This record gives sequence, C-alpha cells and structure tokens, in this order.
Amino acid sequence: MSDPSREIVIGVPAWHFVPVEWVSVLDRSMDSLRARGWTPRRIFGMGMRVDENRNTIVRSVLAQSESEWIFFVDAANLIPPGMIERLLGHDLDIVSGLYFWRTPPHRPAIMGGMVEAAESGIKDRYGRPTIGFSRQYDGEIMRYVKRYGMTSPEGGLVGPPDADSLLEVDVGGVGCLLVR
Repeated sequence: MSDPSREIVIGVPAWHFVPVEWVSVLDRSMDSLRARGWTPRRIFGMGMRVDENRNTIVRSVLAQSESEWIFFVDAANLIPPGMIERLLGHDLDIVSGLYFWRTPPHRPAIMGGMVEAAESGIKDRYGRPTIGFSRQYDGEIMRYVKRYGMTSPEGGLVGPPDADSLLEVDVGGVGCLLVR
C-alpha cells in the first residue's frame, strides 16, 4: 500500500468529452509525479455540470482514498511541465495556478478586493446579500501578470512561471487548484 501523504488525486471535471491529446499531456504530468515518488490517480467527473462533477470527484476521493491531496484541472487548461510539483512545493493547504478565461478578453481567473456581503450592496438571484469585489483584473493583479509576462491571447494557459511567484488573492479559479 502506498503512503497516503505521497498520493495525489487528479480530478478532471469535464462538461463533455476530453480530447485524447489533452489526456496525453496530463499523463506526462503524472509520469513526472511518479518519477518524484508520488502516486497519482486520475478521476474524471463527466455527464453533469462542471461544479457537480467536481463534487462527485470529491465524494469519490473521500470514500475511496486516503490521499491528502487533490488537484483539480479543467480540460480547457494545459498543464505546463512541473506545474503540479511547483504547487505541491509551496506546502500550502490550498494553492491555485494562474490561468486565463477562454473567452475574450482572456483575463486571469482571479479577483481581489473582496467586500463583505453586508457592505457590498450586491444581491444574488434570490435577493440575499452576497460578496462583491472592488477590483477585478487591475492593480496588483495585473502588475503581477505583466511582471511575469503571462498574457494569453488563447486563454487557458496555466502559471505561475516559477516556484517563488505567489500572489494572494481573494478569489481564484478552480481550473488549476491543489487542495490538501
């Protein structure tokens, strides 16, 4: 039996089919993890909305695994070599790689300047107060993106470019997310 602290589940919550070329890139990342002593296991969640598929993956991991780690990656995001290892290297309970929305204007999937629900004045579709954001894609976030040359006209490319480039954000996308 493998050491649960060295196991990592890679969850892919896909809306529909996943291209075989994308799976081969993921397989190379899994081979890289194996070479470094990790035991990766891939779980696809398909057939429902992506958020429901994510929940299905989590339930499966909790029921069938003792792994301490789950890495979510959306099938629209390409994982550069060593990405998962860099995220693991931070030894944080939750850390996300930077990626960009697929649709123009291809902004980074992060937000900052969180405002409490009561202060935001924003209501959800049921009329309840919800959180708001005083800035999106500007200020510190865009300086970070520009500093590391992370622009993506196609969207879906994942960062950060090196192990030391972390930026604290209030909200990050779940399309490249490592959770302990």
